[in-house]
Order: sequence, then C-alpha cells, then structure tokens
Amino acid sequence: MFFYLAKIIGALLLPSTIVGGAVVIAASALGWGRPALARRALAIVLLVGAASASPLPNVVILPLENRFPRADLEGAPVTGIVILGGSEDASIAVARHVHALNEAAERLTEAVALSVRLPAARVVFSGGSGALFPDGTTEGAAVRDMLVSMGIASSRLTIEDRSRTTWENASFTRSLVAPQASERWILVTSAWH
Repeated sequence: MFFYLAKIIGALLLPSTIVGGAVVIAASALGWGRPALARRALAIVLLVGAASASPLPNVVILPLENRFPRADLEGAPVTGIVILGGSEDASIAVARHVHALNEAAERLTEAVALSVRLPAARVVFSGGSGALFPDGTTEGAAVRDMLVSMGIASSRLTIEDRSRTTWENASFTRSLVAPQASERWILVTSAWH
C-alpha cells in the first residue's frame, strides 16, 4: 500500500502537476466569476514555474550532494559494486531495443568506470520495476544487456530485479549477495538519492 501511496503523492507533487492543476483552477475560477481565486492560482503558476526554471533547485540540493564524499578506493580490496536502479526506462528499452537512460544515467557510467578500475569486484545491479502499473519488464534485464555490451563480463554480474523501492533494493540485494562483515562493498547511486 505504501508503494502505491508514495507513487501517487510523488506524482501530485511534481512541479508540472502543480502548474497544470493551478492553470485548471485559474481557468475554472474565471468561468465561475471568481477573479481573485484565478489570480492566486496564476501566482502559483508563476512562482512554481519560475522556481523550477531557475538555478534554485540546484542551489538547494548542492550542499546535500556534497555532504557525502566519493568512495576512497585505496586500502582494503573491494568485494563488490552495488548499483541502484532508476537510471533506465525498461519499457522503452525493451520496446525499442535501445538503452533508454534518464537523468540518473551517471549510476551506470560510474559503475562501468569502477568495474574497470576494480576488475576483481562483483558487479550487482538492483532494480525491478518502479511502475505503478508494471508491464512485466524489469530494469534489471535491460541493464544486464547494457553492462555486458559495455564490457563487463556476465560472470561478474548479479542482477536483482524484484525491487520497486530503495528499501527493497537494499533488502533484496542483501539477501542475494549475503555480504560478510569483513567485505567491502561500494554503493553507486545519484548524489541527490
């Protein structure tokens, strides 16, 4: 239930949804003869639109992104690299037979670079389908093909493709790879994530 509620609330809080809803309210308010309500709704459109188009989102998130340093690869050997999903639209990838990367593509590019630097490390991808209405395709299947095509041997790959949320990524991946306390694993995700 939480998964569906989070997806719905997340969609409602998107700036594009807020702007669209405010435009509908403004138009309706004008039709109802309520110009004050229309002005307030249009003010929301202008504020959200201006904030979204400005550098403000980057200014706000940059301190959070810089809070955690990149992994230090010196010292103990790295047992594995865990890549969190959310970087590819599996439905598009399967339908078009191409890789459909999104704004989180750096998760995959960084993982490939790390796999070259750490040739003995296992490479684990964790990502099923975060779709509200899944169609049977999983990000894990699409990413497996991409990672192999980019030079990572399939014998190094472990794919977890049941997870829908970050919590499930962690839980299912831990069960799948059974990490030991003495092992060193690197997590690859987007800084804002």
